[in-house]
Amino acid sequence: MFAITLFDEHANEIICIRDRAGVKPFYYYWKKDLFLFGSELKSITAHISFEKKINPDAVASYLQYGYVSNSHCIYKDTFKLPPGYLLRLNLSTQTISLSQYWNVYDYYNKPKLKINLPDAIEETERILKESFDLRMVAGVPVGVF
Repeated sequence: MFAITLFDEHANEIICIRDRAGVKPFYYYWKKDLFLFGSELKSITAHISFEKKINPDAVASYLQYGYVSNSHCIYKDTFKLPPGYLLRLNLSTQTISLSQYWNVYDYYNKPKLKINLPDAIEETERILKESFDLRMVAGVPVGVF
């Protein structure tokens, strides 16, 4: 899980990226010359210039579905970056553009591998071991149940 923000000095833009599965939230506020971002709303609402105005579309979404749908946020001018998306804020033109860098449907619609059972078992074991080794890096003892 990740939420990344980069400043490209040469292009004079801010680039924000959210993980493919959307595990790590990424909220942003854009009004006039103020761009705020964070993985929690409270980090944005703490700013002195943030306007705490309720978004009626988000309220309608909550009343209809029992939660605020992904495209909305409870505050006006505040948005959630969708999973697998990249946001570019051009500081010269003060424009925001969104682009999708990963889509679950494209990934799962890829052609299936033609592999026999023994090779599939061996490849699965290799991938799992690599995944475990990667996650076992820690500064404290790690246990698995």
